[in-house]
Amino acid sequence: MNTVLLLLFVPICLALIAIILLQVGKGAGFAGAFGAGGGSQTIFGARAGTFLTKLTAWLAALFMCLALAMAVLSSKTRPSEGPRPAPVQQTEQQPPGENK
Repeated sequence: MNTVLLLLFVPICLALIAIILLQVGKGAGFAGAFGAGGGSQTIFGARAGTFLTKLTAWLAALFMCLALAMAVLSSKTRPSEGPRPAPVQQTEQQPPGENK
């Protein structure tokens, strides 16, 4: 089950990265920081902003759901204890001041 989720998770991660990088903000440059940027400047045209925004939201939701599912499944399959420590051999201890 973890393998199936991971095989879905990786392409969604890559698609989310690509979609985010395709989006250009309202203003690209110093003037955009103060609200003086021009309109939509994506490679898909003016209406692409709504499509890319919705696609980003859906991919982000899938990303979060898959990450949560993988976390829950991995916590159930792993033991809650850590690795077992090596057995300790007990040696006979002498009280201080006694020499054999």
